[in-house]
Amino acid sequence: MRDISLLEDEKVNGFSCFHLVGTTLKPNDREAWISKDDLIIRRLRAKTDMTAQEEEAVYMRAMAPIKKAGKSIERPDKGFSGKQYYYDYNYDQVAVNQPLSDDLFSYDPSKPPDPRYVR
Repeated sequence: MRDISLLEDEKVNGFSCFHLVGTTLKPNDREAWISKDDLIIRRLRAKTDMTAQEEEAVYMRAMAPIKKAGKSIERPDKGFSGKQYYYDYNYDQVAVNQPLSDDLFSYDPSKPPDPRYVR
């Protein structure tokens, strides 16, 4: 982010946080909440406006691995073009200085994506 501003502090998932807003592609399109106690990112928000063509491109890109695996899921309602999308990423369970399982880094492109992580 660039052109970062500090907003009023907020509580996120029980943590007192600094609230920052800044620019990546468009003015003030990103927000971050950083815990005041340990400086861990507790929430990120991306804001975007989409045209109908962008909405379709995002959907097709997200569905490609599912279609390749021979599966399908019902498409959510369309009609968000021209409106703002918010993508929130909440980090309420953060492990610091903990060993990571090797499974976390294994990737097999022949396997379909875990449905829990497909939107």
